[in-house]
Amino acid sequence: MVSENFILFINVLYRGLTSPLVPNTARHSTIQHRTTRCKQVASLLAVLAVITSPLVAATSDNPRIGKWKMNVAKSIFNDGPAPRSEVQVCEPVDARTIRLNITRVDAQGHESRREYTAHYDGKDYPFPGSPWDTIALKRLDRFRSEAVFKKQNVVVLRSTITVSKHGRVLTLRATTPDGRVAHIEVFDRQ
Repeated sequence: MVSENFILFINVLYRGLTSPLVPNTARHSTIQHRTTRCKQVASLLAVLAVITSPLVAATSDNPRIGKWKMNVAKSIFNDGPAPRSEVQVCEPVDARTIRLNITRVDAQGHESRREYTAHYDGKDYPFPGSPWDTIALKRLDRFRSEAVFKKQNVVVLRSTITVSKHGRVLTLRATTPDGRVAHIEVFDRQ
């Protein structure tokens, strides 16, 4: 996510901030030393603010971002046995892109891990390790998004993901192409 050039730049700037300033003339006073140091710190903070602001904006604009644990007791599974547990960690990649890591323990106790990275643009993105080939995401509003899952280029599942207004509960309602509810998964923010 962070380029090597950026890391090199920060290292050089950090070394400049932590190395002692050597006076180049007898007139170099403590006040000049402090002024120079303050300018260096201000420059570092300005650079960090510019670089991190898109990530902060993406996080604050998308309530889906965060760690979510499935509340199995409140979830409904019409398409098979309920898992023992599931944890989803959603991270912002940029303002329109997320990376979702899913760790699930199925009814038999087998753990599986899946991950995808996708833009909220309605286009198909690979979903390796899942029962589906692709996922397409679209934001419906600030608190709701839609996910369309395809297998061999055919829609097999459509989910509406809703985060509560207070941001503590996420509900994922999945339906089949004929409109039947496959499952309703309820997650609590961790």
